[in-house]
Amino acid sequence: MSYALVFAGQGNQHPQMMPWLTVEQNPSAALLEMERVVGAAWRTTLENQALRSKGGFAQPLVVGTALAAWAVLKPLLPRPRRWLRVIALESWRLLPVLA
Repeated sequence: MSYALVFAGQGNQHPQMMPWLTVEQNPSAALLEMERVVGAAWRTTLENQALRSKGGFAQPLVVGTALAAWAVLKPLLPRPRRWLRVIALESWRLLPVLA
């Protein structure tokens, strides 16, 4: 059995995406680090069409939300035979949080 997380590409994010992904509900290391990099008001920034497609914002947001969503989903799923290790690129300034 295997799992894949597929997220919208850069620039397709919107403020209503993954409403369950908040620091208050799911304070994962990935989400905290993403908010440190892009700002805690990232949903408000997503309302701005021009800003949400800028690489310095969008790339850490895509990686951060994917890793934070995985941190929430991983314990809810049956354990597959092998886990795929995911490491965020250093240029996106996010810590590797999956082991």
